[in-house]
Amino acid sequence: METQPIRVENKRIDSPNERKQLSIEFCRKILEKDGETYTDEMIIRIRRLLYKTGYLDYKLFIEKRNNKLVSTCKD
Repeated sequence: METQPIRVENKRIDSPNERKQLSIEFCRKILEKDGETYTDEMIIRIRRLLYKTGYLDYKLFIEKRNNKLVSTCKD
């Protein structure tokens, strides 16, 4: 499966969600600490994956918390 390249422009207007994300430059500093190099496209893909993983973890946390509250109320 061939992936489509992500277009990155210097003066792009980020969506409201992207504005809240860590900058590409900040992510690059973290990712390249050990001497590895990444393209902007790779950094964006990694950042998206981490944000999606974090969001899923948050949703699971909320669901578990709500299930505990429901089971506590039934007792």
